[in-house]
Amino acid sequence: MTKSEAIKREYAFKQLKKENKLAYIQENLTQEKKIYIKEINAKLKEKNNAVFSTNTNRKS
Repeated sequence: MTKSEAIKREYAFKQLKKENKLAYIQENLTQEKKIYIKEINAKLKEKNNAVFSTNTNRKS
């Protein structure tokens, strides 16, 4: 996230009422979790591909 995006989000957050702020926070946490899970899955996929490629190069 760039600095300008962060400033825009902060301004929008300040404009919300208390009830809406809680919903906004929960939504953003959910989005951050999804992004984090995608990053972890990508790392695991790379790791699994590396292990698989080293196993297929072996000759019996």
